[in-house]
Amino acid sequence: MHPESLRRQPTFLLARAATMARRACSEALAEVGLTQAEHGILACLRECGPLMQRDVAERLALDPGDLVTYLDKLEALEAISRTPDKKDRRRRVIEPTALGSELLTRADDALATATARLLDPLDPAEITHLMATLTRLLGAHDPAHWCQA
Repeated sequence: MHPESLRRQPTFLLARAATMARRACSEALAEVGLTQAEHGILACLRECGPLMQRDVAERLALDPGDLVTYLDKLEALEAISRTPDKKDRRRRVIEPTALGSELLTRADDALATATARLLDPLDPAEITHLMATLTRLLGAHDPAHWCQA
């Protein structure tokens, strides 16, 4: 058992919960051949439509250099296409392919199962409260990525 002094620290509890959640997500996504960043990219493209590479990096708070590596893998999987922008051929427009949409659906299903397993000890009201609390906390510290306009 962890020492009582640690169990009274919200940051310790958040860190432990984050580790469990990260592991559950990583394992679920690995089943479909994606990382969390790659899943995030596909989810971003589904929600926002075709985007420039820099817009994807900005929306997901990813380093543009790292993004290229993720996009290379997604392109190799035929999950996305990168085409020159009609207005500026130096820039690339990213969009999901039909295969990418299918992969995203499989990933979402795997995550839903992992999430249900992780949050099984909580009742629906507790899950709703947890989501609202975490969103509020994240929004207070990173409004650009968590607060809706």
